[in-house]
Amino acid sequence: MEAPTAGVRTRVGTETTSVCLRLEERPPTPPHVRRWRKSQFREPGKRVVHPGSQLDRIEARLFGRVKVASDHVEDVWGHRSDERGEEIYASRKREPLGRSSVRGDDDVPSNAVFGRRSANPAEDAKSLVCPPHVEETHKDLYKISHGASDPGEQRRRRYAWNVDPSSHRFGAGVGSHVALNGSSSQVAAALRLNDPPRLEATAISSRRVDVVGRPRDLGVSNKPPGRVYGKKSIRGESDWDARQCIQGAAPQTRDDDDDDLGTSLTPGYRNFPTSRPFGIPSVRSDVPKYARRSIADSQNYGDDPSAGTLIYPTALPCCDHLTKPRPKSELREILRKAIDPAAWTDGDFDAAFDRAAAANDGQVNLRDLHQALIHLRTAN
Repeated sequence: MEAPTAGVRTRVGTETTSVCLRLEERPPTPPHVRRWRKSQFREPGKRVVHPGSQLDRIEARLFGRVKVASDHVEDVWGHRSDERGEEIYASRKREPLGRSSVRGDDDVPSNAVFGRRSANPAEDAKSLVCPPHVEETHKDLYKISHGASDPGEQRRRRYAWNVDPSSHRFGAGVGSHVALNGSSSQVAAALRLNDPPRLEATAISSRRVDVVGRPRDLGVSNKPPGRVYGKKSIRGESDWDARQCIQGAAPQTRDDDDDDLGTSLTPGYRNFPTSRPFGIPSVRSDVPKYARRSIADSQNYGDDPSAGTLIYPTALPCCDHLTKPRPKSELREILRKAIDPAAWTDGDFDAAFDRAAAANDGQVNLRDLHQALIHLRTAN
């Protein structure tokens, strides 16, 4: 007799656990709507047809040819006879054309388990792949018995040092000063031998190779270095020498610039007035700006930041604390804490506030107020 199930079994109508966990299938798309969607052409190999012509009937017509013109009865029959004759070979049966090899293991049941069971069922695959942590004492035993050290680990022989080898400096101390009966001041000088002076060999150059760009010295000539070889040409007054043949003898007027260089010779395209500039200036200080700035307005009214401001921005370019409009009392309190009160008076503050308010339609922030104070200070 089986033991009863623990807990309380509840059942509310048809709402069971299996019904709650089993999701209902989505309703299919209606046929008259589905043919207008692109999702129906995602099936591989399906022909793409315009939705308006999908319901059109196609006549029962066979396309293509019934047989290949090159396939004759005697050829097909001979090929089939050869295949029947080769079916008796074991290799043909074991490796049929167009199919996988037949190894005779098709009778293996689908629920067969391969491999060999472990001798100890308590050892699972996880403990074999990821073994537990080994104690340091066991690890030291393996170092002594098998030499199983970690990669790059320093071998320690556990010598009984009288000093701490990790902090002690070897080779420096009294021993370096008393080496060779006190004739050496350091170990390096004691180990360095007194080598005899070396004689530098005379630089010997090979004369078997000719020097590039110079005549070969045969050693049989005693002519002076400035001697010119050859016979001097005897020319007439109008004869050219080699220099004139290379450089020519064009007159200076041919090397001068043309008179019409940089000047338009086409009538109607000459800028006769030279006292005034032509075109529209980039900075339109003559055009009144809008009361509210917009990114759609690309006009430069002369109050845009300079190139130096864009290359070297201020310390708080992304914060709106300096550009946020504030009341007059709050600005006065901030200015009193930021700047020495002895450097400015209430009259200076009122004048700077009125100047900043007039320039920004009554909206005053810290940056405009500071610039107004600087302007008043430089003006005075």
